[in-house]
Order: sequence, then structure tokens, then C-alpha cells
Amino acid sequence: MNKQPKHIENKTFLADWLAEKITDKELQEFVSPEEFLTYKKMQQAFDLLEKPTFNTTASFTELKTKLPKKQTVTKKLIPNWVYAVAASFILFLGIFQFLNASIEYKTDIGQTQEIALNKGTTILLNAKSSVAYSKYQNQRNISLQGEAFFKVTKKGLFTVQTSHGSIEVLGTEFNVISRKNFLEVICYEGKVAVTSQNKTWTLLPNNAWRSIKGKTETWSTDQTSASWLDGESSFKSTPLLFVLQALESQYAVQLIVENLDQNILFTGSFTHNNLDKALKSICLPLGLEYETNDASSIVLSKL
Repeated sequence: MNKQPKHIENKTFLADWLAEKITDKELQEFVSPEEFLTYKKMQQAFDLLEKPTFNTTASFTELKTKLPKKQTVTKKLIPNWVYAVAASFILFLGIFQFLNASIEYKTDIGQTQEIALNKGTTILLNAKSSVAYSKYQNQRNISLQGEAFFKVTKKGLFTVQTSHGSIEVLGTEFNVISRKNFLEVICYEGKVAVTSQNKTWTLLPNNAWRSIKGKTETWSTDQTSASWLDGESSFKSTPLLFVLQALESQYAVQLIVENLDQNILFTGSFTHNNLDKALKSICLPLGLEYETNDASSIVLSKL
């Protein structure tokens, strides 16, 4: 008679290993090398944390109350090992939820915020933007929506994730704008790798890269830092649509566009401390005019 594999004979091996009732060597007798490496990586991640306390007995009891019951059945249909695996699954699910807990910072219209991360890295968040990162990991994998300036220390890989692609650095200063159909990265110090649409671009100091609706371009800049840090937003051949979005991020107004081609390109800047001056800085070069409807809406049109 053929002998059953050990992982069939002993169906509680995973629960026993989690409870430290069997050793790593014994676990390897029940699983493949690939499965063992996966379990060990998970265990190493858990060891870096202060593990939360889970009441597996209570979880198991709650699980049993949700299982269907047949009043006419008198014999035991579910073997003990199923309960053990279910309890282990609940434990793993709780730990993954613990690992995925995040910290998020958001700014409102006209607001900015400085965020100090560990290892000396700093994020300067522009108006109407947000960043998030894991609460219990190393704070070097950041999600961004909007605009932020990063000062990253040279202490390991640092990644910024956006809806359009990712930016990786080892230590540098750079600015990122990520909005709908728009991603822009400017490197001021060090080296930046931008990955988008399955391609990667390497940016050195004073290199800029942009993707608008999937179309990419690069150029050089003589700026030494992001202009918005000094209270001014600047643009180079940027469609009017995104310029107006940036203006609405700085001022509590709604811009209403009448019969305008919002794809026309704007090169210039506007201030963050005077709405009238900001509107003139945009409208005059483009041959536009503006009219205030009420306290919160402004209509832009051709002269």
C-alpha cells in the first residue's frame, strides 16, 4: 500500500508551526521549498513588529457560530484540523490588517504641510494634496495624490507611488505632481528613476519629466528648488486645464471656462497670496479675461 504524503497525514502542521510546536526543519517535511520560503518571509516580517494579541479561541468560537448546523446530523462532519487551519487563517488575517494600517496626511485649499519621516527624510506637501504610508513599516514607500517636494536621505531605497507610475531614489531632492491624466517629476539633487507605462526614465539634477494623458516629454530647468515652496506656482508649456486646477488648489474659488480651448499651453507663474494678481498672470499672456460672478466663482473667456 502506498504511503500518504506527510502533509496529508498531519493536517495541523501549519497551526503547530505557528504555535512553535514543531521546528522549521520539521515544517520542511510537510511543505515544498517554495512554500517554506513563503512562510519564513511572512514570519520574518511579523518578528519586526510588536505582535498584537489575538484571542484565537474567541475567533474560533465566533467562526463556529456562523457555520451551518444540521439538526439531524449526529456524527462529527468537520475534522479538528479544519478548525485549526481556520483559526490560523483568522490569525494571519488579523496580522495582515495590522501590517496594512496606514498614516495619511491631507492638505486643504491653500494649505501646505511639512511631514518629518524617520531617518531624516522630509515631505513638503502642497495644497489640496495627500500622502500615505504604512504605520508599522519603514516609511520609505509613500503614496501621493497631488503635489509634494521630497528631501530624501541616502539610507536605503525610497519610493513614491502615484496612480500614473512610481519614482525611486536613494537620496535626493525632487518634486512630484500627480493629478488625473498628469504626472510631473523634477529632480533637483541626486538621481531619480521614474517608471510609467512599463518604461523607466533616469533623471539627474535639473532634469524634468512629464506625462500628460499618456504622452511623455523631458526638458531641463535652471531652478534649484520647487517654486511653490516660495509661494509661487510655475509652469512650462503646460495645458491651461492643469494650470487652472493648480489655481483652484491655492484659492477657494470655482473657475468657470466659457468657450476656451483648455489645451492651449501656458508658460509662466502665479502667486499664492493675491488672487487678482494670479488671474492676471495667467489671463494676460493668453489673451483671456475674467469676471467675478460671486464670492466663490470666476468666469474666464476670450477677450
